[in-house]
Amino acid sequence: MKINQQRISQITNNANFGNIGNLLAQGRNMEYIARHYNMDLALVWALRLEGKTDQEKFKEIGWGLRTWDQRKPSSNPWIHQH
Repeated sequence: MKINQQRISQITNNANFGNIGNLLAQGRNMEYIARHYNMDLALVWALRLEGKTDQEKFKEIGWGLRTWDQRKPSSNPWIHQH
């Protein structure tokens, strides 16, 4: 689906994004908010997470930050030590 910049501006200007926090505080979920503003869920999440650090984004969406690999490195990159 193609959407032009003017339509995006129209959609986003119709939503008062300060109200997203209010709706969440009222117990509404992101799916409700997307329907309420007639937007795709991905767009609502993108707007909600805009300007946040990676750590803040992960916390917001409920992802924990972990070290990807805590194993000692092998001299052979194809062999993982356990």
